[in-house]
Amino acid sequence: PPPDLVEEAILKVEVLAKDLHFAFDQSDIEPETGVLLSRIAAFLKTYPDIIIELRGHTDTRGSDEYNMALSHRRAVAVRNYLMASGVSPSRMTVRAFGKLNPLVEEEGDADTALNRRVDIDAEKASKVGEFIRQKQDLHLEGGP
Repeated sequence: PPPDLVEEAILKVEVLAKDLHFAFDQSDIEPETGVLLSRIAAFLKTYPDIIIELRGHTDTRGSDEYNMALSHRRAVAVRNYLMASGVSPSRMTVRAFGKLNPLVEEEGDADTALNRRVDIDAEKASKVGEFIRQKQDLHLEGGP
């Protein structure tokens, strides 16, 4: 086929946030995270066959029991935001990991901030979307 037809056949892959971050001991969706979630919601509404799992995490401070509950609240907050944006709850599952699966070893504020997150695992999204790790909505303690 002519080169212009080949180029048209290439799917545009949308780049989306794979992880969404939270402030210390919080499960509220901050404005920076809302921007990322709005893009994810629009993507999910465009591709209704994509199912996601929302995996809540915390940093390593606090008890196992408390962190399990906090990580669940974070994942539920993300689910609720997406539902309010028109994504069906049947397309989302929620899992809580507490402090069991840190993304990085915590050696400072930036590390603990990276571990306070909800990860998004999106089935069937690889042909139309790429979910990447980001730091745009990172919440460092003691400052922006």
